[in-house]
Amino acid sequence: LGGEGEGAGATPVLLPAQSFAVAPMREYTTRHFNVLARQLSSRAVLYTEMHKPRAVAEAREQGRAHALLGRAGAAGEGAEVLQLGGDCPRALARAARAAVEFGYEGVDLNAGCPSVVAGGGAFGASLMRDAELTASCLEAIAEAVDAASRERGDSLPPVVSLKCRVAVAETEDEAAVQRVMGEGALKEGLREFLERSAVRAGCRHVAVHARQAVMRGLSPAANREVPPLMHGVVAALAADLSGAVRLTANGGIDSAERARELLSAAPQLAGVMAGRWLIRRPLDLAEVDSVFYGEARRGDSLAIAVRALSAYSEHVNDELAAGVAPPAELALPLALVAAQLEEDGDGSSPATAARTQALWSALEEAAAPLLREDFGDGRRRLVKELQGVGGKKVGAKHRRTRAEATRAAAQTAPRAEHGRGDAAVVAARPAQA
Repeated sequence: LGGEGEGAGATPVLLPAQSFAVAPMREYTTRHFNVLARQLSSRAVLYTEMHKPRAVAEAREQGRAHALLGRAGAAGEGAEVLQLGGDCPRALARAARAAVEFGYEGVDLNAGCPSVVAGGGAFGASLMRDAELTASCLEAIAEAVDAASRERGDSLPPVVSLKCRVAVAETEDEAAVQRVMGEGALKEGLREFLERSAVRAGCRHVAVHARQAVMRGLSPAANREVPPLMHGVVAALAADLSGAVRLTANGGIDSAERARELLSAAPQLAGVMAGRWLIRRPLDLAEVDSVFYGEARRGDSLAIAVRALSAYSEHVNDELAAGVAPPAELALPLALVAAQLEEDGDGSSPATAARTQALWSALEEAAAPLLREDFGDGRRRLVKELQGVGGKKVGAKHRRTRAEATRAAAQTAPRAEHGRGDAAVVAARPAQA
């Protein structure tokens, strides 16, 4: 969490047409995480986790559409984007109407997730194999939100966008071959996909995770670490396509400094999108409005974080009173905060220790409705209790994600993108008949 002081915002990192976004992350960017995120930053663009059309339809049938799809903040409190994952244009069109119903500023199609769940069908990163199908999905979504907006009398429909990877490969060997062919070839491959999909469908914004998606042989976590980052491909294509579609860079953005470097080197980008950094350190969002948008601070970062936790406590009480959300879902954002505070420690000065204690006190107050009355005192007990409420499955996933984010943050030297390793893989491949 950043430093102290109030007053005017810093010189903005972002240009007026650029944005800072929190990436969609399965089981993390839930409505509850986004409620906390919106309290920490009024300007960051927030994405929901990916929702499949069937899940949206079932939520409607069961009367829990708001619990699944409700916005984190009121309309006008910052842009929010509903992300959908699927390969059936008609089903996606039906689900996309929820973006209008719940007041989202955007609706996004996932064409970048290489997980087993997504890769098992022709959606997620698999869509990158079929530009025509991707275009049909985007067109169906756009037509659906346009029609729903007209029915409601809205002046503007949600913006339709796409999230994808630099390229898709079946195996690590194929990915290595793609890299050996060079960034120019990768850029042209991505250009062809986007021109035949997003541009054809009239989509004007694409977020690109600057890695290849490897569909077989790598886990979802490994797909975020093993394929090297190629932000140069994204930046070069952003310059080429600026008149047709704007590109946001995603992948490996693990700090404000890294985001600043990327934007400074490529001002043609539409912005940056960060994911695991903000799961590992959610309170860093308190700096976004000042650092990235140059806005006057709403107090120092401590005051912003304490107010955010207090507002989240009200959200917890409201959700529990309505019986809308299970305690495990409500506990996860607080467990993420607790893990950050544990990682940061008390610091070396009395002033830092006092700030840390204020955050722990605010966290305990926010968590109180979720905890047993006799859970005891002490920070470690609070952490364990929150993890217990979240459940073993959530706890295990959280530990893996934190370990992944910590490894990424510790990598100070950039990985070679077209080094001897790729050439060796290609050379070792058997000759093709």
